[in-house]
Amino acid sequence: MNTAVSPPLVKAWGLLTMSVLTRTLREGLVLRALIWPALIIALTLLISATFVAGLYASKSAAVPEVALAEVLVAKGLDARVYADPEAAFVSGEVDRAAFEDAEGWVLLARFDGAYTTIMESELRARLGAAWRPMIIPRAGRNAALGPTTRLLVGLLAVLFVLYGVVFGAGGLSRDLQDGSLDAERALPLPSWVHAAARLSAAGVALSVAFAASVGLIHTILGVNAPFAWCVVGGLSGLGGAAMGLGLMARAGRAESLSGPLSRGLVAVTGLMALGYSAPTIGRQLPVASVGALVRGDLPGVGAALTTLLLCALAAWMFDRSAR
Repeated sequence: MNTAVSPPLVKAWGLLTMSVLTRTLREGLVLRALIWPALIIALTLLISATFVAGLYASKSAAVPEVALAEVLVAKGLDARVYADPEAAFVSGEVDRAAFEDAEGWVLLARFDGAYTTIMESELRARLGAAWRPMIIPRAGRNAALGPTTRLLVGLLAVLFVLYGVVFGAGGLSRDLQDGSLDAERALPLPSWVHAAARLSAAGVALSVAFAASVGLIHTILGVNAPFAWCVVGGLSGLGGAAMGLGLMARAGRAESLSGPLSRGLVAVTGLMALGYSAPTIGRQLPVASVGALVRGDLPGVGAALTTLLLCALAAWMFDRSAR
């Protein structure tokens, strides 16, 4: 395999990459596969957030005194004076009610939340209680969501890694079947350039789509180490594409797409499981770094190096298949 790299060769590599990428993105199924996962997740999160916000944003309250109502209104509640606050609460007219009975003040609320806490605080202040709840504004993102968002983005990364295997194996199978690869091989170029162009196209498509997905989720929920996720997702998608391309090149026209594809999917699944079970090792390996990052271990330099080695191996297998 001739590995000499010159400016004309780099230009040819870039043009072939654009050609493969354009052909890939012209397929509606591929474009929808890259876009829809993030949109579905974002839409689900927005609907859930809207529902929860609507549930907890109710400000209605019934109180028996004008003075108390004025204090609560100043705190942001929609407090109104009722002759019988308890009856207004039971009928569903309001979501909170405060009234005094023989044993003292009673606070009724349909659910917890900031406004219920404010109302309780004001009632305790009126009674001169030794303590009362205070609402402390949260600074920045909620750290408790860290494991949840890691798992959510991790599942999305798994999907994109599987896409990578399909891109690598399926793209090469398509080009073998429709004659595109035979036409490209007529060009005076080393055979590894054709493999590199396909891996570059898959890497660009998967990296851009995954980074956009992470950015969308980060805007809604907040993602710990979003840049690290973008790096891991891009490298892992490229690693998956290299596996798919190498296995399909090894099989050639003698085997259908299903064989190399199934072997590639099994391999990336095993690597991700390794990264999750042994994150110290997985953070240095291609694809396995997804599982490691779900556990909270940032990727190491080895992840990039081993991904490049995997791509080189795929290009070598592609070159051998051309002989």
